[in-house]
Amino acid sequence: MKLVSENSEAEVAKQRALDDLRWPLLELAANLVRVVRGAGRAYELLPQMAKVIERAEDYRSVVGYYPSDYEISEILSVRYWDLPHEDDMSRAVGKIVQGALQSAASTLVNQSTQQAAGDSEIFEGIRWVEEVRAADRARHTESFTDRQAREKAEAEMDLRAEMLGRAKMIAKRKPKGSK
Repeated sequence: MKLVSENSEAEVAKQRALDDLRWPLLELAANLVRVVRGAGRAYELLPQMAKVIERAEDYRSVVGYYPSDYEISEILSVRYWDLPHEDDMSRAVGKIVQGALQSAASTLVNQSTQQAAGDSEIFEGIRWVEEVRAADRARHTESFTDRQAREKAEAEMDLRAEMLGRAKMIAKRKPKGSK
């Protein structure tokens, strides 16, 4: 049983070390993206990098190696399709964001083919947004048209019922002079 207990403690220590790396890595990535787009705090980049390296070294001292590519990718990945409110519009916006990130990264290192791929992804996302909006408009128009048709039919039925009621009243009237 001692071995199982040591493995559990090792796994807990590994997870704790990864959790300690998570926030500094996210802060660095977010700030870096903001600096690339022309905002952000460029003066904080080097201290943030130093903190990430420090936490990565802490991870290595606990685990024996640096965090895997998978672990780092899981921390940094922006996947809109994994969000709980996943819908067509979210997927479309996610496609635009993925394309913009690809295009910006490729522009930085002058990779025109990759930049073009990112731009294509942006335009595909825009096309998806337009399709979602068109479908929403069609549903709204159908609903509006159906409602108008129903209201018109109800008004016609009311008018016919009123006319029928008048006709019955006229028929029930006795002509003057008849007993």
